[in-house]
Amino acid sequence: MSPQREDYLRLATEVPLPHLHVEPTVSREAPEPQGIVVRRITELRAMPDAEVEWLAERFLAVGAITDLVAYIKTGKTTLMSQLIAAVLHGERMLGLTVKKAPVVLLSEERVATLLMALEEARIEDLDDLHVLLWNEQRGLPWAEIVRQARAYCEQVGAKLLVVDTLGMWADVDDEKEAGEAKQAMIPLLESAVGIAIAVLRQARKSGGEIHNAGRGSGAYGGAADILLHLDYTKDDKGRVMEESSKRSLTIKSRLEREAVPPMELDYTQGRYFSGAPMIIGSKSRESIRQDLKENGRSSPAEIAARTGLARNTVIKTLGRMEEVDGHQGVYELVPAALSPNGDTNGDKPVTTGDISLVTAGGDTFTPPLGGVGMSVTAPPPVTEPAAVTGGRGRYHCPNCHGKPYTAGPQGLPQRRCHGCGQVWTP
Repeated sequence: MSPQREDYLRLATEVPLPHLHVEPTVSREAPEPQGIVVRRITELRAMPDAEVEWLAERFLAVGAITDLVAYIKTGKTTLMSQLIAAVLHGERMLGLTVKKAPVVLLSEERVATLLMALEEARIEDLDDLHVLLWNEQRGLPWAEIVRQARAYCEQVGAKLLVVDTLGMWADVDDEKEAGEAKQAMIPLLESAVGIAIAVLRQARKSGGEIHNAGRGSGAYGGAADILLHLDYTKDDKGRVMEESSKRSLTIKSRLEREAVPPMELDYTQGRYFSGAPMIIGSKSRESIRQDLKENGRSSPAEIAARTGLARNTVIKTLGRMEEVDGHQGVYELVPAALSPNGDTNGDKPVTTGDISLVTAGGDTFTPPLGGVGMSVTAPPPVTEPAAVTGGRGRYHCPNCHGKPYTAGPQGLPQRRCHGCGQVWTP
């Protein structure tokens, strides 16, 4: 048993939920069997949660469960307190729209630390926040706590129920057991009608993708609709920067049709502020392409420093970019002199007006393309390399000894010099 839990048990008192007028029902008897309920699509469209109603855009939706996962002391309570404050005040959160509503919070924190978090989040005494302390609810089964808390939300008009943390409140002994995960999540699934529910959980030590970042069974994340993963940022060498004020927030939601890009957060004066969304996937490619176009030959570390991408991401993306040529750890864009779609030629498009192709001598020609009056780029003639002097290898320009580009299609050996434009076959 952890020291924190021992303290809670020592301080625990048999106090019922404060100011809550709901008759407790702690019977564990199975309900009477009932017939199945079948609905037509028209009936589904008429149900209260048929349309997504965002309480806090991207983060909280009415009728949905949000699962926030983070390592211990990473700042998940701070982030959730800021989100609670945004809902209480109806203020934008990290640039996103938030609706105003009362909030019910189930907290495992000590009173002193909870008040500190609320003060940092700018939550004031008169705000419509209703708090249940873990040590004051001993003796009540988890399902009964959820039932009474949901009824209390109805009484005070609260639209958000927050559970911090789920493992403590649901009294989960073995988080790896899918059965215990199911027992923890079912009461919340039953209560997520007309309100948004957010649960906080600890991240697993070994890390992982967002769908399995939480400690224990994947059934927790599987039951949630919105997954949030708050994590430390990493340096260019992939090392975790625990002392940094920056955090990365990854979002995965079944309520949005398109993938949500991760956000970079900066903790300043007790609050998180958002930088630009972190670039992933095809956006990494475009960001690297633009950087090389503006800055020329660069190492992965230099590209990472300018774009904000992780160095490993830069290296992996460069390896998949056919328009980039690398030599001795330095990368640059390849002139697309042979590209029929006119991608890039250094800094300028190949095409101007009609698609035109240039020979090594500077002449243009228009080959017949089924009667269509279009020009296509002519392959430059491949010349034999001149004698190489100065100890340079055969992959350097025979004319000026400069570094070459790959001139031909992928897999062909032609080279074009970056400096003088000489074309040769090594």
